[in-house]
Amino acid sequence: MPPGGEELATWFYEGILGVPRVPKPPHLAVRGGCWFERGSLRIHLGVQDDFVPATKAHPAFTVLDLDRLEATITTNGLAVRRVDDPLEPDVLYVDDPFGNRIELRPTRGTEDKADYAEVVEDVARTAVGDRLADELAFVHELDRLKTVLRQSFVGEASRRENTAEHSWHVAVMAAVLSEHLEADVDLARVVLLLLVHDIVEIDAGDTGIYDDTSNGSKEEREEAAADRLYGLLPDDVGARLRDAWEEYEHGTTPEARAARVFDRLAPVLLNLSAGGIAWRRWGVSADRVREVVAPIGAGAPELGRFVDAALERAVADGLLPAGSSGLILP
Repeated sequence: MPPGGEELATWFYEGILGVPRVPKPPHLAVRGGCWFERGSLRIHLGVQDDFVPATKAHPAFTVLDLDRLEATITTNGLAVRRVDDPLEPDVLYVDDPFGNRIELRPTRGTEDKADYAEVVEDVARTAVGDRLADELAFVHELDRLKTVLRQSFVGEASRRENTAEHSWHVAVMAAVLSEHLEADVDLARVVLLLLVHDIVEIDAGDTGIYDDTSNGSKEEREEAAADRLYGLLPDDVGARLRDAWEEYEHGTTPEARAARVFDRLAPVLLNLSAGGIAWRRWGVSADRVREVVAPIGAGAPELGRFVDAALERAVADGLLPAGSSGLILP
């Protein structure tokens, strides 16, 4: 894309195509451009001074609801071209704001799956009632949490973990490590808080804890997500889960503080196992990491001592700079 096109790119790729913009690592962000990611889909736009749009070679994206996306595109004043091929009548082409050709085609087999989610709800509504149908609609929506990529990498550093994996991981960690908590807590409540605390990322996406820019809009995005997602449920169930989410966010109860212990501990363990890859991508120092993990020591002194010793070892082994060196590896 040409220089200065980041806002136009965000309007098109995030606002129209629905692929959230994610922060670039600091050492790449200085070059301009922007990244958009959803699940395994990654669109990385770089800046080129002598930019020429790609009108022949192009990416092709599969779309669950092609008709709906076509309507969104045309509503925003963009022209859509259908391929003149009787064998592929549903393939569309559209140009991004910079003239790059984009191909859009239906995801094979997923239309029926999407329709069948509605069938499941209809069967539940007829056989049991509206309450079960609404609960199953929410359960179906939860599956999307598996496509939300977090900033942390899995232990073998082969890929980024998704939010569903993270929620499960920290909940099990609480069950295993709760003996190290300083306060007596309701463990079942702690586990519930950990299971629901990131459901809003289905809509809001994951905001990296070191991403100062995106954290500015995090609260607003997550409040809107909570309104929609918990609003899918029957009123009493939705209120119960939203109360749990808000309890975690406010962090004022012993259970919320305990949940934060494990939520902050999990990325440390993954970074240590993955050679500090996420720390290096964000260019953070041991001092910054210690600020972020302070809730661990506050809620579980033994775990806090472990983390402090582990960070010292990470610095000694070159996984993490001790101070604000700005050293970032690609």
